[in-house]
Amino acid sequence: MKAYQSLVRLMEEAKECRRLFEVAGCDLPDPLKRFFGETPPDQSGRGRVLETSIPPPCSPPKPQAAEDDWLWIPASDLSVQLLVLAILRASEGPIPTRELIDRARKIVPSVNSGSIANIGTRLDGHVLSRGDAGWVLTDKSVAPILHQGYAWAQKSVFTKSEVAAHRRMAVKHLLAASLSESLGFKHLSPRICLRLISR
Repeated sequence: MKAYQSLVRLMEEAKECRRLFEVAGCDLPDPLKRFFGETPPDQSGRGRVLETSIPPPCSPPKPQAAEDDWLWIPASDLSVQLLVLAILRASEGPIPTRELIDRARKIVPSVNSGSIANIGTRLDGHVLSRGDAGWVLTDKSVAPILHQGYAWAQKSVFTKSEVAAHRRMAVKHLLAASLSESLGFKHLSPRICLRLISR
């Protein structure tokens, strides 16, 4: 929406205005202090910063096997290798190669079939096995659980990039909540705030 895009531009201009005041060595005007969540100095000459409480992000539906310390990320953020292992874990029996590729592409359309073949060659006999009937996971401890569009696992299962994806979601949540709270727009939904921050 144009209104929210205008709000983001206003915030950027306010940040630049604050920088210019700081470069000039001048105190921020009271309206600018309030904009950034700071109150004007009290009678003792000291200022104080407003504190706010931000609730944790809402967790997606949790699979029964997941433990309290498990991380979750959108399944579309999985690496190809973990995506393959997660699909195999969710299967009750062997999966033919063609079906495995199709299932992977339903989650990540850009998945390359050659990458999946390379994963099979590299991991065959270690955490999975391949036969005439298809692919089978032999070690569930290395595979995330797929559940309603998300992948759940212990932190040690995910790669650094996937852990970073989880952290980005947390940071975006904090930024969205801070934006809504600091400007007094309690009606501003987190989803709208996240779109603004991502621009």
